[in-house]
Amino acid sequence: APLYQGDPYGSYRFVRVGGKTPYEDDEFSSLKDSMLFPTILNRKPVWTSEPKLHGDLTEQGLFHAKRMAEQLENPPQDWLVFDERYKTPSIEPAALEPDNGNGWYDAASKTLHFVVATQCPFEVAYESVHMIKPSRFALEKFNIHP
Repeated sequence: APLYQGDPYGSYRFVRVGGKTPYEDDEFSSLKDSMLFPTILNRKPVWTSEPKLHGDLTEQGLFHAKRMAEQLENPPQDWLVFDERYKTPSIEPAALEPDNGNGWYDAASKTLHFVVATQCPFEVAYESVHMIKPSRFALEKFNIHP
C-alpha cells in the first residue's frame, strides 16, 4: 500500500522567558502567549531561521529561543552553564491513559485509521502492522494519526 501523504502528526515548541524577578509577569511564555508552530514543508516541520521580535507569536517565541541559544554559546562570566546529554533506558513511548486511542475502518476505501496519543509514532506504526496483519478485513491502506 502507498504511504499516507498527509500532514505530520504535529510539531510544537515551548519557550518561556521569565520577568526580571520571580514576581513579575513573563516576558514571553508559550503557556501564556502561544505554543510555537512550524511551517510544514514536505511533511516536515520547518522553523523560521530569522525570527522577529515583533512578528507573529511563533516568530516572537523563536526570537527569544534564538537569543537564549546565543547567550548560552557566549555566557557572561558569572554564569555556570552545563552542557550535558541525558540518556535513559526507560523512555515511555506511549501515553498510558485508558483513552489514548481511537480507530475506525472505512470499508469504502479499505482504509484503517488510528488516532493515538504516543511519543513514538514509528513504534506504534511498526507494532500495529503486526497486530492487524492477520486480520480478515480487506485492508489496503493504514493511516496513523498520532
